[in-house]
Amino acid sequence: MYLTVKYGTKITAPVPTRDGYVFTGWDKTVASTMPAGDVTYKAKWRKPTSEEQVRNFVERFYTIILERPAEAAGLNDWTNRLIGKTATGAEVAAGFINSGEFQKKKMTDEEYVTKLYRAFFDREPDKDGYNGWLRELKNGKTRDDVLRGFINSPEFNNLCKKYGINAGSY
Repeated sequence: MYLTVKYGTKITAPVPTRDGYVFTGWDKTVASTMPAGDVTYKAKWRKPTSEEQVRNFVERFYTIILERPAEAAGLNDWTNRLIGKTATGAEVAAGFINSGEFQKKKMTDEEYVTKLYRAFFDREPDKDGYNGWLRELKNGKTRDDVLRGFINSPEFNNLCKKYGINAGSY
């Protein structure tokens, strides 16, 4: 794929992402309009602090589960609990799913299972697993039973490890 941008056209530098790193800027000032010739910019990165990792873990739940930005008080509370080891990843995850704010969304089973995949596995559902969870719900399992399956899974444990958090259990 090629993209042609004419000289003088207004440009906006992208904000790149890289798993396990924090973008800190570009190696030189990015032009605000397209220059006459080729220009190469190099992204600068750093490893996040352990507090930033935990904060990112919590922010994921606000974004994915509650579908909104975190408010400072809640973000700080959950982050401090995880850092102080007075809460586990499982307790935080269950806290978001069991919150009144999330419960008011009144999601279908399909939406609920998809949300759990995104929040606890950091991926889209696979066909067999997705259908299996929906079958469990249709056969009488509660949403809390399904939540327990996601939170107590090796995949959620690995997600917690990625952020330096004790997964715990539910």
